[in-house]
Amino acid sequence: MKSALSESVIHYILGCSCQELAELDTKILAEIFHISRSKLKEKFKNMVQLELEYFIEQEKIHRALRMIEETDGIDCSRFAEILGFQNLEQFRETFKNILLVDPETYMHLRIQKKKAKGGSTTIPVRIAPKQRYIYA
Repeated sequence: MKSALSESVIHYILGCSCQELAELDTKILAEIFHISRSKLKEKFKNMVQLELEYFIEQEKIHRALRMIEETDGIDCSRFAEILGFQNLEQFRETFKNILLVDPETYMHLRIQKKKAKGGSTTIPVRIAPKQRYIYA
């Protein structure tokens, strides 16, 4: 069961624009919700069973998946920049840690599936380490 605080934090994160998400961290969230950073992280983890930082990273990668779909682009450096990663390597590492596949392989699989299916590019992706799935 999630607390009202956890749900508010999740709602806030999911409602952020890409630019806001790129700049978001636990310090900013703590200020927004008028709680200490350590208490916020503790309460979030206890209620959601995920580290707050990891949840933010998941959302960034989910946004990257949407950008890949919307742009048909293979410009990982642009996605990394838009989402606030320090560099392309950090983006690739985070992408692979969360989805268990690097962004180039994901995009290659997506292109193959698009060619095979005639347009549909939905690929189920497992988010590590939880057994939660998102669709890109």
